[in-house]
Amino acid sequence: GTLLDEIAGILSSGGVINAAYDQIFCPMVISDLVDIIINLQLCQITGIINVCGPEIWSRHQLALEIAKAMDINPDKVKKVSLDEIGLGGRPKNTSMKINRLLKVTDSKFTPIKKSIEEVAKNWKEKIEE
Repeated sequence: GTLLDEIAGILSSGGVINAAYDQIFCPMVISDLVDIIINLQLCQITGIINVCGPEIWSRHQLALEIAKAMDINPDKVKKVSLDEIGLGGRPKNTSMKINRLLKVTDSKFTPIKKSIEEVAKNWKEKIEE
């Protein structure tokens, strides 16, 4: 049910995915988020802290990496703008700096490429069934 699963599902069914090159964000694994929140609470950290992954990705980059990991033709990933798909009202860059988070915690982050590999493996197995 994640963004990566959505992309993999479309690609595995032979579909084409429109992936915005200008939608920039910092994805993270939900279990990392839970660990960070618990850590912040245990350390009694107060104030405003940006919490997101340390890696900056575009939706297009993610889709290309998933296609690559699934051995699917990258032509199935169409490079588009948010404006072209009618989502121009959304902010294009929601990436954040996490300097304070890194300063006040010893946060650990799962690399997004590892998540991509796991999702691709799961979907490849599903296809082979």
